[in-house]
Amino acid sequence: MNPVPIALGFKEVESAREIDARSLLVRNWVRLKCVYGCSLYNSSLSCPPHTPDIEECRKILSEYNKALLIRFNTSERSRLEDVMLGIEKKFMEAGKYKAFSFFASPCSACKDCSPQKCKSPERARPTAEAFGIDLIDAAKKAGMKKTKGFRPIGLILIE
Repeated sequence: MNPVPIALGFKEVESAREIDARSLLVRNWVRLKCVYGCSLYNSSLSCPPHTPDIEECRKILSEYNKALLIRFNTSERSRLEDVMLGIEKKFMEAGKYKAFSFFASPCSACKDCSPQKCKSPERARPTAEAFGIDLIDAAKKAGMKKTKGFRPIGLILIE
C-alpha cells in the first residue's frame, strides 16, 4: 500500500512523503519549545506535561518503521485535525491498525478543554513536538522544500 495517494486525496494536502520512521529524531530541545515556547502548554491532555515523557516517546516511536509526513495548504486547525484523522482512518481500514496521527497544531477538539479528563479521546492527538519529534529535520530529509509563508506539517505513524 502506497500511503501518499491516500493523503493526496484530501484537497487540504499540498504534499506528502513516506519516510522511514526510524529516521525520526526525538530531541529534548523540541519538547523544550513546547514547555517554554507555546502559549498552550498544559492546556490540554494532548500537550505536555500530560503527554508521555521523552524516553517513553522514544520507546513508542521505536515500534514503528514507516511514517507519512504531510504538508498542508491550510492552517485552519479543525480542518487539519479532520484531515489527519481521516487519513489515519483510511490506513486503519486498509489493515494498518497501528496508524496514529500527530496533529500539526495543538488539539482543538473541544471548545473548553479540561486537562483533567479528555471529553473527546477518539479525536485527541498530540503534536509531534509534544513527543519531541524534530519535524524540520524530517522534512529536510524527505526533500520537502521550504515554502513561502507558514505551511503546517503533520505526521502519521503507519506501521
